[in-house]
Amino acid sequence: MPSVVASESALVLQNNSATGDGCTMTIISGTENNSQICFGDAGDYDAGVILYNNTNDAMTFRTGGSGEDMRLTSDGELLLKTNSLPADFGDEKGQLVISSIDNAGANNYAVLQMQGHAINDSGIHGFIAFYDHTTENARIQSNRPGSSQGDLRFTTNNGSGGTERMRIKEGGEIEMMYGGSSYQLYVNGL
Repeated sequence: MPSVVASESALVLQNNSATGDGCTMTIISGTENNSQICFGDAGDYDAGVILYNNTNDAMTFRTGGSGEDMRLTSDGELLLKTNSLPADFGDEKGQLVISSIDNAGANNYAVLQMQGHAINDSGIHGFIAFYDHTTENARIQSNRPGSSQGDLRFTTNNGSGGTERMRIKEGGEIEMMYGGSSYQLYVNGL
């Protein structure tokens, strides 16, 4: 264990036993109440909060002094900037909800940002993969065809592995792939 600096530590929990359950801290509250850990300073004792809501069986996180920034439900749903699901697809579905602040005076929107660091052309920026157990059945992927460029590639699996079926190129052209060949898709009048 690292050495404890007395001026930085108001509470230290330690169990040096090589066997057993390790070291546990337990916070217990009533069944209709919350258990929480607050982080702050002399001016704002609860600027940051990790809270367990016994009524809803949910763990919530807050930063910046007010509101709720993130919630993890007992069903494993992760909610950002909201405390409820706009649509519940059932307890057995993994759900990630990213919301914006509901401000009547502004058009706010949610953002899912994926950042890759491709160092060469045709490097992958990121992708969303759709799995059935351990088999990848489909993918939406962003690639870097050149410096400061990006395209989108759509892949499906017909049972013998993933195959790219469609590509939206960096210039807006759409290519459809079939049988190992690619075909440009043209829309007249656009």
